[in-house]
Amino acid sequence: MKKMGKILAGILLLSFVVITAGISASKVEATEKTAISDFQINGTTLVKYQGSASTVTIPDDIEKIGEGAFAGNTTLVSVNIPSSVKTIGYNAFADCTALEHISIPNGTTTIEDAAFSGCINLSKVSFGKNVKSLGSGIFVDCPRLQKVDISSKNEYLVCASGVLYDKDKTTVIEMLPGRTNKTYYFPSTVTSIYPYAFWGVNSLEKTVLSQSLHEIPAYAFSNCASLTGIEIPYSVYQIDIKAFENCTNLEEAIIHESVSDIHSTAFDGCDKVQIIAEEGTIGYEFAQNRTPVISDTEATESQEEVTQPIQQPNVIPEENIQQGVTPGNEGTQDNTGTAGDYVPPLEAPNDSYIIGETRTIGNNAMVIIDSSRQIVH
Repeated sequence: MKKMGKILAGILLLSFVVITAGISASKVEATEKTAISDFQINGTTLVKYQGSASTVTIPDDIEKIGEGAFAGNTTLVSVNIPSSVKTIGYNAFADCTALEHISIPNGTTTIEDAAFSGCINLSKVSFGKNVKSLGSGIFVDCPRLQKVDISSKNEYLVCASGVLYDKDKTTVIEMLPGRTNKTYYFPSTVTSIYPYAFWGVNSLEKTVLSQSLHEIPAYAFSNCASLTGIEIPYSVYQIDIKAFENCTNLEEAIIHESVSDIHSTAFDGCDKVQIIAEEGTIGYEFAQNRTPVISDTEATESQEEVTQPIQQPNVIPEENIQQGVTPGNEGTQDNTGTAGDYVPPLEAPNDSYIIGETRTIGNNAMVIIDSSRQIVH
């Protein structure tokens, strides 16, 4: 009897050890998902996350999520950001293709350029009450994102009908790529647009610009493949680098005499467009001197055809366009600079700013860098 009791006691003890080991293993596994060793940290800046967890909790003492800290992560579904984080850096979560939702806490004030660009499954975003400074193109190429929930206590930003504005709606910060409406009428209060504000919004077919707008900045409407026409109002004096690049269905652009500066790349890839401008204006001169830049697809198809001389686009003198009062250039210009000087945050133009290029050689991608350049930004 005593022997049987010892056997039973031994079995119970062994079971306890196995269960305890199982619990410990679970704890270890859970700890590994948010292990501090997965983070590269410099002071209060999170430099890089190297783990592969689907849910990540950022340490409480972090004040900045650094440039590209999570960029290219394909396993991250959600992230818990502590209120200690004040800044989310450039490209911080770019191309996190599994990321579905993000909540920006009350402690965060700044989100820099392209912070969430390329997050193709991002569909739910909320901003805390202190988020006030947004960079360009923070949600570029996020096709599932239709709205941003902003705290009712936030005094700096507003999201209406799929468009992010400052609180007074004087600036269009970004149209969310998941917006499905085909038309967009600018509020009359809008005086400026961020670079990349409408980049890649494929649903947009028609827009009427504000009569208070002063400039079409770099890449503002790039890759709006469904946009069919645009009239530049009398208030606008500048159209910047690649403002309408690759708007492949753009057929008509009316440019009034108020426009005094058009960058040579403003309509690159817009092969169907007819520039309508009054003879003697900058718009008319631009149309006469413009040589269309065809897309890669059209270039490939054209190789199968007989090469034809390059034809100048049709230039239609401005006729019967309703005249209006031309506002002065009152107010201050934003920080995008003059045409030709501005280097956009998401893609640099092919000019002297380029210090290296990629080439495919065999089965390898090679980065070729000009070693004579002493300073690398």
